[in-house]
Amino acid sequence: MTKARDIADFKFENITDTGTEGTKVASGTTAQRGSTAGQFRFNSTTGKFEGRNNSSFVSIEVSPIVSSVNNTNITQAQIDAGFDLVITGNNFSSGDTVKFIANDDTEFTSPTTTINSATQITARVNSTIDPTKEPYKVQVVSAGGLTGILNNAFNIDAKPVYTTASGNILNTFEGSSVNTSIVATDPESDAITYAIQSGSLPTGLSLSSAGAITGTAPNVTGSATSNFTIRATSGTNTTDRAFNIVVGDQPTGGTISTYSSGGVNYRVHSFTSNGSFVFPMDSTISILIVAGGGSGGAGTGGGGGAGGLIYIPSYNIVAGTWTCTIGAGGTNDATGTGTGGDNSVFTNSTRTLTALGGGFGASTESSTNYPSGSGGSGGGGTEYYSVAGSPATQPANTSDGVNTYNGTGFGNDGGTGTNASNESWGGGGAGASPTSPSRPLFSYGGAGKQIDITGTNTYYAAGGQGGNGDSSIQNSTNSIGGSHDGTSGTNGVANTGSGGGGGWSHGSGVGGNGGSGIIIIRYVL
Repeated sequence: MTKARDIADFKFENITDTGTEGTKVASGTTAQRGSTAGQFRFNSTTGKFEGRNNSSFVSIEVSPIVSSVNNTNITQAQIDAGFDLVITGNNFSSGDTVKFIANDDTEFTSPTTTINSATQITARVNSTIDPTKEPYKVQVVSAGGLTGILNNAFNIDAKPVYTTASGNILNTFEGSSVNTSIVATDPESDAITYAIQSGSLPTGLSLSSAGAITGTAPNVTGSATSNFTIRATSGTNTTDRAFNIVVGDQPTGGTISTYSSGGVNYRVHSFTSNGSFVFPMDSTISILIVAGGGSGGAGTGGGGGAGGLIYIPSYNIVAGTWTCTIGAGGTNDATGTGTGGDNSVFTNSTRTLTALGGGFGASTESSTNYPSGSGGSGGGGTEYYSVAGSPATQPANTSDGVNTYNGTGFGNDGGTGTNASNESWGGGGAGASPTSPSRPLFSYGGAGKQIDITGTNTYYAAGGQGGNGDSSIQNSTNSIGGSHDGTSGTNGVANTGSGGGGGWSHGSGVGGNGGSGIIIIRYVL
């Protein structure tokens, strides 16, 4: 009779379970795990099946399934307040994390995730999530790295975004018509409305729901600043931004004119003689300053150099009274040297802009030579005895003692030629030096500079023509630089800062006077 084996020694091979309910496997806590490779069990601590490899147990997981979320259009206001998205699906378990994936694949990992059950997760939407990158996917990642994803899970109803910078939006003057706008955009292209949230506009101005600020600026004393906050609303979302408008007294000084260009209205103050410019507020203006031109040389004389020119399209002016000093043109006679032009100065005592007077042209009387002078633009030489022209002194970078404006100063050297034709050279201009080597062009003054600050492109600061024995040859510098009449030089045009023409006669030729300078100020109304 065969002895019965001990049940513990009984072994099974290639087992087939023909039942329908399922095969019961070992079940126990994590602490009750065995240590034999190949063991398979249900871990009652983790709620997962697991098997042991050569060194450790590995959980056998199923991928999470994401079916839906409780809100498909989350407002920015909700996100700002701390919004928890409820995610529904299957196979959720402890250790799962949630990611929100943008349309450019940027990932935002939820900072707070709660596994409510195997079918529900609550996840906080990141406060830094980008509303412009909708729609967003929701991805659940298991502890083992398996993922489930729901495409196009939600959009973000974002706040309006201002394109108008905060702070000052307008400087205007009492009695002026105002028409300006506040602008914001909505990422979903929703309609935006605007309203004053706090503070107030200047009296006489109003804000439309479309963001337009219109009306007539009120009378003030000196200047007055109105501070206000505007709220932009799209749907349930709002964005506030603080702004201000400054209203000042009407500026005074000089000859005043106005013009419009490209839908913008400008006012211009032109100073052709000394005066005061009173501006009520800190702001930005355009300014042109031209010094007096130098005189032409006597005898056989070189052309006078143009006055130095400063043009700053965007100058930071401060409120107060500014003194405008207009440089006179240099003068000459039949003997000796001429004189340079005077400086033109714009100053409020603490800030000063100075355009330097033009240099005078060289003179030759009988056998006596008188050199040319340096200045904003240099005076021209005389070729009769090869007297050289002089250099320009106007700096290219203009400083008012507080700020420096690069590339805003203009002046050029006076011409220096050979003795081949016994003719004189022109003075330098703001636009160029006289450089042509051929007769008669070598005696022309340097070109002026064309600037549109009054509404019309106008030339300023041309060099005077050098003395020339042919009276039919006239200066080609836009009819503002001095020329000659066959014996004496003619004057540079007044208030252009142009140089005078050189004389042509050893004993009696008289150089022309330089043109006086000018200061022009322009600002937006």
